[in-house]
Amino acid sequence: MNGLELSNMMIETNSSSLGIRELLLMQQMNGRKDFNVGTLVRHLHNLTRLTIDIYGEELIFDDNFKNLTNFRSIKITGTIHKITNTSFENLPELRDLELYYLTEIKYFSVNAFAPLVCLENLSITFVRLGLQKIMATFLPLAGKNMSSIYLERVQLTTNEKYTSMMTKDGIITAYTTRYLRQICLREITMTDCSILMVTYNAFKGDTLGECLVSADMTRNPIFGTGLAFLVIANMKKIETLFLGDYEKSQTSVDTLAFDVLPPIRRSWGERFKEPDSPSEINRNYENRKYFKEKLAGYNELELTFNNTSAEKEWLHKNGEIQIYISDSMRYFGFSRAGRSIYFNKKFRLIGGENLYFIDASDSGCHSFTGNVSGLMALRILIFSGNDLSDMYDTFFDSVLTIEILILSNCNFNSAIESKSGIKGLQKLKHLTTLDLSENSLDVLDPNIFQQNNLTHLVLASNRFRSFPFDIRTTPNLQYLDLRFNALISIQSSVLKEIDHLASGSSGFQLLLKGNILACGCHNINFLTWIHQTETKLDLNRNYSCIDETGSLTYTAAITDMEAFWRACWGSFALSISMILFCLLVIGFVLCFFVTKYKTYIISGLLNMFNETYLKKPSNYEIGVFIGYADRDYQFACHDLRQFIEDTLGLRTFVRDRDLSPTIDLASGITEAIESSWRILLVINETFLTSDDWFLFTCRSAIYSTSPGNPNRVVVLVEERLRHRLPRDLLAGVSEENIIFMSGPELDYLLKESIRTRLVV
Repeated sequence: MNGLELSNMMIETNSSSLGIRELLLMQQMNGRKDFNVGTLVRHLHNLTRLTIDIYGEELIFDDNFKNLTNFRSIKITGTIHKITNTSFENLPELRDLELYYLTEIKYFSVNAFAPLVCLENLSITFVRLGLQKIMATFLPLAGKNMSSIYLERVQLTTNEKYTSMMTKDGIITAYTTRYLRQICLREITMTDCSILMVTYNAFKGDTLGECLVSADMTRNPIFGTGLAFLVIANMKKIETLFLGDYEKSQTSVDTLAFDVLPPIRRSWGERFKEPDSPSEINRNYENRKYFKEKLAGYNELELTFNNTSAEKEWLHKNGEIQIYISDSMRYFGFSRAGRSIYFNKKFRLIGGENLYFIDASDSGCHSFTGNVSGLMALRILIFSGNDLSDMYDTFFDSVLTIEILILSNCNFNSAIESKSGIKGLQKLKHLTTLDLSENSLDVLDPNIFQQNNLTHLVLASNRFRSFPFDIRTTPNLQYLDLRFNALISIQSSVLKEIDHLASGSSGFQLLLKGNILACGCHNINFLTWIHQTETKLDLNRNYSCIDETGSLTYTAAITDMEAFWRACWGSFALSISMILFCLLVIGFVLCFFVTKYKTYIISGLLNMFNETYLKKPSNYEIGVFIGYADRDYQFACHDLRQFIEDTLGLRTFVRDRDLSPTIDLASGITEAIESSWRILLVINETFLTSDDWFLFTCRSAIYSTSPGNPNRVVVLVEERLRHRLPRDLLAGVSEENIIFMSGPELDYLLKESIRTRLVV
């Protein structure tokens, strides 16, 4: 038997034949004190790993454990109150120790680990004694060789992590790490411990500096100097350094559906199958700004150091900032660890020739007008959440080896894209994975990815209304994320290229969630493609879309594409057929009339283009017919008539002077209009509203217009009445023949306007 789980049971065994190697024991004895764990396990000589839930005042393992020569690993949870010098005295061969969720503990002896002479891995999680006290217990471990120390949520308070500044529990100094620095330790993890500041000399130590390979200080709101971490970055064997107020696994890389994070081993998660973890600790960020200000003084103090010292972490030389790190460094993450980092100068990373991975997301980086050199082996760069709006296209010139680049939410936009920043991506010939999501992009240069070797591309959460680039320039593309854009369709030519990619050995995956597609008849080719393509699509090919009526529906609702085609184009096809039939009939009729009336048609066409066809003033008895209102005869019969007759030399017809009383008024007006070269209608308020013959005169004038005299009617109207002119008049008179006047006065401009329209 390899494993056994016991819970709420009393078991006695005296058989040495039990071959149990792993035992999970939940000791919930309802207050009984006659139960001894040693009695239970004393005959389990093959036992190597024990997980035990202990309830009691003091943690103690009796001498029965001395007989367990193969015992190497133990995980302890429960409600014990004390861990003393003798708690582990009978576990001298123990290699792995995990103290998990000991929320009731009040006392932890600084010499408690002294008997554990073979200890290699130590994990302390949810033990609320405070970081300072926990690290004081490392006293017996000084001078030892260990594989890992894992600390998580060991701060004093669970309600507000920033209160650790007031208690000074979250300030790591050289005194805090006095024992840690004397351990030859391979991996150190201090995550979610409310660490607010790390002093410059906190990790300076020969022993730790010679051995440390991996350091993880993520999920801590560190405001202190970053120079302390440069000390870690310069340790002899350091390969991995992660810090910042974030969780390593929660990066934008996750949108790519594969893991590119470095293979950092969370040793204790691998050793034990954890029970259900307690409720997530409530995190309150309301006082963040206050504590930032309180810590500002500490920051300034710790940033002061002597550049001429023997151990230099950075140096300003020849206009270039040189930053020194260990040449063993491979993975470096400082997401959310900075407040404002300028990249407006030249930076050279001395020792960065082996640096493979950098995560600088959400770190306040901006002003990318300089460059960074010395990263000859960089393959993965995560810059999400920084302001790259002013980045020069030369910024990536010194990191041409990048293969995976994450630039999500970097304040790019289409205007910037056209002149700088994103243009620099064209130089990254080894680039295989690119994330440009959440950048408010609505257009890209169609050939922007032509020089890359992209296999995975994320353009989600932008504003693209059409397919954003020429997919023929990315022949190796396998994954394209276009979720949450403004796409309504994809062009047929693009769909053909996507199918070509999908037919390759690697296939092709396209994500379209969050786009409101068009389900109308004009989009039938795209809808058919969604149902029939071999391309891997998300949401089981069921996307939201808008139909012809403007209603929201789903692509899955359209199943019978042939019936959908008939519903869309059946009536249109019938209409086209009827139109073609009618055109055919009309063609036969025209041929018939052309054949029968050939001479008449040719004569009419010749007259149409002959100048003698247009009539002249000499063809009419009267030069100008003046139409006006009876009440306002003064302007029309005197001023206007006199100007036309005396100045322009045209005979006029005015109703009050030239119409005989014996002739019917309607007949007289009609006859005079037919005999006139031009018809001038003077329209004022009275003519529009009170003259009974206004509409008759206007319509008679309009009806008298003919191809031989197309500009026959001229309208003279007051400016304020322009919007009250009858529709019949506006339809029959060209705008050039409508003259606007401010009042019944003939000024120079008005006379010239009348002259140009009455005189040929």
